[in-house]
Amino acid sequence: MLADPPGPEEDDEDRRELFEFEFSNQPLLPCYNIQVSLSQGSRNWLLLSDVLRKLRMSARSFRSSFPHMKVVTMAEAEFYRQASLSQLFSCPDELEGFQPDSKELLDLVEGSAELAALLGSTLECLDDRWDEPLEANVNAKANVNGNIRANANAKTNAKTKVNANFKAKANANRRLLSLTLNFDSDF
Repeated sequence: MLADPPGPEEDDEDRRELFEFEFSNQPLLPCYNIQVSLSQGSRNWLLLSDVLRKLRMSARSFRSSFPHMKVVTMAEAEFYRQASLSQLFSCPDELEGFQPDSKELLDLVEGSAELAALLGSTLECLDDRWDEPLEANVNAKANVNGNIRANANAKTNAKTKVNANFKAKANANRRLLSLTLNFDSDF
C-alpha cells in the first residue's frame, strides 16, 4: 500500500518514495488503489461494507461517529475496471465477487492511519528522500527495519511470556490438586 500515491499534480522534483507497512494480528482488509476524482490521483480505498463488517457497525452509525472520514460512492463496474487494472493489485481472487458490467453502487472509505488504528492495525512508514545523502537513507531504512524487527520480537516475546505464564499456572494448579487429593486421602 502506498502512503501517499503520486498524483498528476506532483512534479518529479517534489516526488519522494514513501512506503507504508501495515501490521495486524488479524488478516488485513483488502485495500484498492482507486481514482475517485479527476482532480486527484489514485488513493487507497477500502470497501465500506468490509469495514462495517469488521467493526460490527451500521453505515449510519459509522458515518455519524466518523464524519471526517471520506466516504464516496462509485459504480461497481468502474471500481472493478480500476481495481483490476491497478499496478498495485496482486490478488485476482478478491475481485471474484464483483461484476464487471454491474450498475450497482459501492461505498468506499479512504484509507488513513486513523482507520487502520480503528481496525486494529499499526502503521510503519519508510521514507526515502532523494535529496538526502546515501548514508542517511541507509540509516533511516535500518531504523525502520530495526523497529519492524523489534516489534516482531516484542510480539514473539509477549506470546512466549503468556505461554510460560499459562504453563506455570497449570503446573501450580496440578500441584494444588495433588496436595488436596493427598490431604483428603489422609482423612
